[in-house]
Amino acid sequence: MKKIHNKQIKGQSLFEMIVAVLIVSLVMIALVSLSTKNLSLTAFSRNKTLANRHSQEALEWVRGERDKGWTTFLTRSSAGGSNWCVSTLSWATSGACGSGTTIPNSTVPFLRNLTLRTSAANTVEVTVVTSWVDGSGTHESRASTTLTNWKKS
Repeated sequence: MKKIHNKQIKGQSLFEMIVAVLIVSLVMIALVSLSTKNLSLTAFSRNKTLANRHSQEALEWVRGERDKGWTTFLTRSSAGGSNWCVSTLSWATSGACGSGTTIPNSTVPFLRNLTLRTSAANTVEVTVVTSWVDGSGTHESRASTTLTNWKKS
């Protein structure tokens, strides 16, 4: 009778190695994907916060312009809505902002448009839209208020 020796194969088979590499690859792809999405959302959140700040800044500026003189302020408004590009918080640019009229000293090219709509004799509706474009499209921050002639003489 012949003795049969059991030889155990030491190490891994090719199939086991391929499965292990596949699992490690899938985990790495998931981690990179999550990191990329996280960076994108962080950038969007930062830009949204900055756009909100620019919109609020413009509303405060408009309140100051109203307080300087209601009559002059009212001439900048119309029943259909007057549009102003207020990238530098001045009345210099009538109409909507173009690509060359971004807010100066900003890391992102924000456009800030202001609409003044007279809704009654002593009431002006103000809407500020600050917008920007990134890899996922155009985004905007919108702020609005209603101003009245509170200093009536």
